[in-house]
Formats: sequence, C-alpha cells, structure tokens
Amino acid sequence: MVYSEYTWIFVLSIIVAFFVAFGIGANDLANSFGSSVGTKAIKMWQAVIIAGFCEFLGAFFLGASVTDTVKSGVVNVSQFKNVPGLFMYGFFAAMCAAAFWDNFACYLEVRCCILTYTPKRCLHVASRNAFT
Repeated sequence: MVYSEYTWIFVLSIIVAFFVAFGIGANDLANSFGSSVGTKAIKMWQAVIIAGFCEFLGAFFLGASVTDTVKSGVVNVSQFKNVPGLFMYGFFAAMCAAAFWDNFACYLEVRCCILTYTPKRCLHVASRNAFT
C-alpha cells in the first residue's frame, strides 16, 4: 500500500462520512416518518426498518449518479489537477460542515436539508480555485 501526503485526509473523510450518513439518515427519518409515527399509523421500529431499507437502496442504486453529477456537473475536477490538496481539503471541510450542521440540527430538532448547503460549499471550493 502506498501512502501519500494526503492519506490522512482520505482516512478522516471516511470517518466523517459515517457522521454525515448518520445525520442524513436521522434527518430523513424524522422528515419522512414523523407524521406517520406521530399519528400512530406505524410504530417507531417499523419506521426505522423502512427508512433503513430505503436509505440503503437509494445510496446503492443512486449514489454513483449523484457522485458523477457533483464530479462533472457541479465542479470541474480538472481545475484541481495541479493542486489536488486544495481539492481534498476543500471537500473535506465541506463534509465536516455538513456532518456538524446536520447532526446539530437533529439534536436541536430543527428541520434542515443537506441538499441546500453541501452543493453550495462544493461550488465555493471550486470558485475559489478558479480565481486563484
């Protein structure tokens, strides 16, 4: 296995990705099943099972197309050819912000949508590099 100067960012990104997924899952569960569980149409354990199943299927079948959209439709990766560290640092920071905000919003019981702020952070990273 070859280690580079950016391996630590990759490893930390994997760890932070679990926190992002936890926050997204918790937020999606509350947004999708709050009224169903609140009206006692289904029990909480049933909502957790259904949501876990649907979250997994969505990530498994649609995750690659979302990644392709961000990679080629939102950010031009070729601009970072000479500065790969900036690309990794920038997206790691965006992922840390998403993990913090989504989990903090769930803790405060505030509705939020990760889709409104993560692409903005990606665009911010790309635009900063475009003008430097």
